Amino acid sequence: MTEERSGKPGVSIRHIGALTLPLTVALMGLRLGVVEAAQPLIRPNGWTSLPFAVMLALGVSVLIALAWDSRHRLHAVLRPRRSRVIGALALGFVTPVGVFNWLPWIPGGMWLHLGVPALLADRPSGFFFGLMLIGVASLMAYPIACLIVAGIRGRVMRVLVFGLMFWAAYGGIILFQGSLRLG
Repeated sequence: MTEERSGKPGVSIRHIGALTLPLTVALMGLRLGVVEAAQPLIRPNGWTSLPFAVMLALGVSVLIALAWDSRHRLHAVLRPRRSRVIGALALGFVTPVGVFNWLPWIPGGMWLHLGVPALLADRPSGFFFGLMLIGVASLMAYPIACLIVAGIRGRVMRVLVFGLMFWAAYGGIILFQGSLRLG
């Protein structure tokens, strides 16, 4: 016997947009409360790590809920479609890979900062290395983009959840790696 599915998704994530903005403001406000020691590595301690943990937990819980809702149709969810590939490329371009002086370093930003000038200086290896970095990051982000695109119908909510994935990665890097101080 097949299971009847309604037009609405099984997981309600309407309040993610309402949670993301205040948590982001709290994240940026509490970041100023971290005592920056003379060490090259800065880690939040105590209550200052709470917004980072909440953002990471919120992002992971949304992914788990979307995967749970799509568990019986994962083959269809992971099938390549234009919107899923574009979503994976966007996530691969902007997902942080490191944090230096509280600024997230993203593959797209590193490519634009290092790769494009290398191409203009007739050194295409840096340009193509940046493209390869974005490609690998996009391949890693493809299942996440597929879950978001297939599981969330509203475009505005999709954009908010893609933004949440950025902040979840940022919070995870700060919690587990810390922020390296440059200079």
